[in-house]
Amino acid sequence: MYRDFDVSEPKQYDLEKRLSRLEIDTSEIVRKAKRMHDAGKDEVRLSRKGKDLVHRLLFMMLYRNRTQAG
Repeated sequence: MYRDFDVSEPKQYDLEKRLSRLEIDTSEIVRKAKRMHDAGKDEVRLSRKGKDLVHRLLFMMLYRNRTQAG
């Protein structure tokens, strides 16, 4: 996990920690969907919570990339 030791702001580390947890939770959902697809399922259904987690991670990654690029 990224940690900037020059910054004395604990909020930045907390954000990175929470983002890491979100990535882990989302990876479990994606892994489950891939297993279902590999097993020959025609469709993969996500719970509302799962959909929201994936949506949240995608939003964060998009937002993060836009702010770092601009």
